[in-house]
Amino acid sequence: MADLFEWLANLGLEKYSDVFVKQEIEYEHLPLLTDGDVRDLGLPIGPRRKLLDAIEALRDVPTPKHDRLTRPSEAERRQLTIMFVDLADSTPMALRLDPEAMSDVLRAFQSAVASEIGRLGFVAKLMGDGVLAYFGWPRAHEDDARRAAAVALAIVDAVAKLPSPTAEPLACRVGIATGLVVVGDLIGEQSAQEHVVVGATPNLAARLQEAAGPGEVMIADTTRRLLGNEFVIEDVGQRRLKGHEQPTPLFRVLRKKIRHSQFDTQEQAGSVQIVGRESELALLLRAWEQARSGRGQAVLLTGEAGIGKSRLLQAFTAAAAKEITTAHIFQCVPLHGDNPFWPVVSAFSPAAPIVDRIAEDGRQGNHRTGRRDTISALATQLLSAARSGPTVIIFEDVQWADQATLDLAGHLAHSVGDVRVLCIVTGRPEAEQRLDTILNLTRLALGRLDRPTSAALIAAVAGGHELATRSHGDILARSDGVPMFLEEMTRAVIEMTPDGGTVSVPATLRDSLIARLDVLPAMKSVAQIASCVGRDFSESLVSAASDIDAVELRQGLEALREAGLIVTRANGRFRFKHALLCDIAYETMLTPRRKQLHRSIAETLETMSDSFVEREPESLARHWYAAGENGRAEVYWLRAQHRAAHWREQLDALADFVEGDNAEGGPIESAWNRRKLH
Repeated sequence: MADLFEWLANLGLEKYSDVFVKQEIEYEHLPLLTDGDVRDLGLPIGPRRKLLDAIEALRDVPTPKHDRLTRPSEAERRQLTIMFVDLADSTPMALRLDPEAMSDVLRAFQSAVASEIGRLGFVAKLMGDGVLAYFGWPRAHEDDARRAAAVALAIVDAVAKLPSPTAEPLACRVGIATGLVVVGDLIGEQSAQEHVVVGATPNLAARLQEAAGPGEVMIADTTRRLLGNEFVIEDVGQRRLKGHEQPTPLFRVLRKKIRHSQFDTQEQAGSVQIVGRESELALLLRAWEQARSGRGQAVLLTGEAGIGKSRLLQAFTAAAAKEITTAHIFQCVPLHGDNPFWPVVSAFSPAAPIVDRIAEDGRQGNHRTGRRDTISALATQLLSAARSGPTVIIFEDVQWADQATLDLAGHLAHSVGDVRVLCIVTGRPEAEQRLDTILNLTRLALGRLDRPTSAALIAAVAGGHELATRSHGDILARSDGVPMFLEEMTRAVIEMTPDGGTVSVPATLRDSLIARLDVLPAMKSVAQIASCVGRDFSESLVSAASDIDAVELRQGLEALREAGLIVTRANGRFRFKHALLCDIAYETMLTPRRKQLHRSIAETLETMSDSFVEREPESLARHWYAAGENGRAEVYWLRAQHRAAHWREQLDALADFVEGDNAEGGPIESAWNRRKLH
C-alpha cells in the first residue's frame, strides 16, 4: 500500500489516495485498471487524465516493482514531520476477540487511518495496530506540520466512528514530532522493502504516541512552533520519556482554532510591529479612506514568499479596525486549488447554498452560464454588506486560487467603484500574471528591505538581546532583506548561539525552502550541485563537475530560473535568489555526497587557466578542505595568504605615496611616475 501512496504523491495526486483505499486498489492493480475503472473513481477530468497517462506508462515499462516508482535518487538530510498512530488498548482486545474478528478490526483501522494520511501525507508503514506516516517526504510542502496536525485530528474522529466489537468505542493515540532526519535509504527485499528514516525524530514521535491518552494527539515543541496559531494547543508540561535523559516538553492538540473574528489570523494583530513598510501602509490607508467615502477601491498586493504581505495586512486591519463594519478574509490554499470557490465557501456561510443551487441548475444547462451566475450571486451577497457600513474583502495567496475564485475577485474589483468596499488581493509575483485582465486594480509590489531597515528589524526582533557583530552580519548577509528570513534567523541566533556562532537554516524556514526545490528531481539535483560551488556559479563549472547529463542539467537550470529561485547573470553565470536557498540545498546532501562534489569541483578548477589558480587560491582551498583533503587545501591556503600579504604591502606602499604627494601639494599621479609598484 505504501508504494501506491508514493506513486500518487509523485504525480501530485496524493489527496485522492482515500479513493483508492475505499476501492481496495493496490499498486499491483494499477496496470489492470481500464478507462472505465478510472472514470468510476469519480476524479475530476484533469487528475483523471494524468492518472490514465501514468497507468499507461506503467504498462509500457515492465521493471521490477521496487524500481518502477520515481524516487529520490539517494538518501538525503531533510526536515520531516513524523506521525505514529496506535490503536488504543489493542492488546486486551486481541486477547478477548477471535483472531478473525480482530483481523477485521485492524483492517478497518488501517484503512481509516491510511485514508486520512493519504490526503496530505505519506503512509510509510502499516504495522498491525500501528501506522507510521511522513509529512515532508517524498515531497515537501510549506505547511507540513499543519498538515500533520489536521490529519491527526481527522484520524481521531475517523477511528472513533468505526464499529467496535466491544462495548467500548475504538480510539487511537497519535504522536507527532518534527526534526532533521536522513531519509531515502531503501532496506529490505522485495515486498518487505521500505524507506528507512534515521534520526532522533522517529523515536520522539513514537514516545509521544505512548504518552498520549486514547483519543489524544501529542506533539513535540518544534512541531508546536511550526503550527503557529491555527490550532488550540494545551501545554501538558514536561515528562521524562523512555530513552531521553532530560524531561521533554509535551503539548496536546485539542482542535483547529475557530476564528471569532476574521482578523484573528495572528494573535494580537494590533501589536504587530511593522518595519520599513510605512509608505505601503499609508497607501492602503488612503485607499481605505476613499472606500469609506463611497469610492470603492481594489488593490493587488504582490511580493515573494516571506516578504511581509500578511504582516502588512495585519498592520492595516489593526489601524482601521474601529472603522471596519464588516470584513471577509478568503484564504486560498494549495490543497484546494482545483476546488471551485473553496476559499469563499469555507469562510462565508451564505456562499455554500448559492454555489450548490446554481451548480445543480448548471448540470441541466450551460456550465459557463452557471459559473457566471454563481459569481454574480456571490458578488451581490458580499457587496450587500456595504449597506450597513464600510467593508473590507480580502483574498489571500491567490497564487493558489482556483480559476472560479480568481474570476470572483476580478468581478468584485470591477464592481466596487460606487460602494463602500476596499477589496485587497494578495499573492506572489506569479499571481499577477493570472490577474492581468483586471485593469482597475491599484498594484502594490513589496520589495526587499534595504540594509538599514533590515538592521532595524533585527533590532526590533532581538529586543533586549545583544547580538554579536558576527551574528548580526551573518543574519544580514543570509536573509537578503526578506523580513521573514530576518526574523526567523534572528530568533534562531538568540535561541541557539548567544555567543555569536553561525546557525543552520531554522526549522521554521526549512519546510518552505525545501518545498521550492522539491517540484522536480532535476531541479533539486542541479541546486544541490550548484550549492557546492556557492551562491554564484557558472553553468560550465556545474556541468564539468557534476555527474548528471547535459539534458537534465539544462532542465534543472531552466526550472530553477522559471521558479524564480536563481537569477541569470552574464556569460552563463547564475546566482541563487536567496542565500538560504543555497544553504538548504547544501544541507540536504549527506557528507559523502558533498565531499564527492567538492572534490570534483576542485579538480575541475585545477584544470582551468593558471591565472584562475593564481587569482583565487582560496576557492581551491575551500573545496579541497570540504572534500576532506586537508593537505591539498593547505597548499592553496598558503598561496592565498602569500597573495594577501603581497597586496597588503602594495596597498601600504600606495598609502605612503599618496600621503607624501598630498604633503608636497603635487598630483597623486606623480607617485606612479616616481616609483613602480611590484
